[in-house]
Amino acid sequence: MTSDNSPESTVEYYERFAKTFHNTGQTIWQHQLDEFHSYLPEGKVLEIGSATGVEANILSQWYEYIGVDAAAACIELAQRNYAGICFQQCDLFELLSLGHKFDGFWSAATLLHVPKSRMREALDVIRGVLNPGAIGFISVKEGDGEEWLLDNDKVGLPARFYSYWHRDELLPILRQAGFVVIEVSQKYTENRLDPSLQVNWLCYYLQAND
Repeated sequence: MTSDNSPESTVEYYERFAKTFHNTGQTIWQHQLDEFHSYLPEGKVLEIGSATGVEANILSQWYEYIGVDAAAACIELAQRNYAGICFQQCDLFELLSLGHKFDGFWSAATLLHVPKSRMREALDVIRGVLNPGAIGFISVKEGDGEEWLLDNDKVGLPARFYSYWHRDELLPILRQAGFVVIEVSQKYTENRLDPSLQVNWLCYYLQAND
């Protein structure tokens, strides 16, 4: 077991929460998936943070697909639920070990677990596995600063790390990492821990520079 607020704490959360995290198997990102598909009709796509495979079930119908996640329990559950789809355990910062180049990437609600001090590094790694002109999607939560967050309804589970962004705050980092920002949109969802609150997601559609 990891210590509180260690870099591995977030991964441990998903290792231990994987079965519950799968939930109903329904995605909250259908509109964004359709928009992504309009930008990239076909090709080879990497999902970064594939979790238990919910979006993989859609993406793999459109693309030659590989899904990666740092949590082994999530990968095992995805392989069990979606036989025939390619999943592999891999940390975000080790994507070069995959030995593949991709025409696009999808990463919903994953980079929000990356510290701001490492976001440029993370984006550089992602850019390194993309073909020129590749299309990408990322979503992060809008807000200020960073925090370690405990789920009060999940007693015994470790804290997860979150970084929060403002729309224009992330733009220069994306550009410095070699991406053209095609579109930025917002998505609103109910806060899972407090339904009286709203989560504002920032959604970025990207293209890798040639």
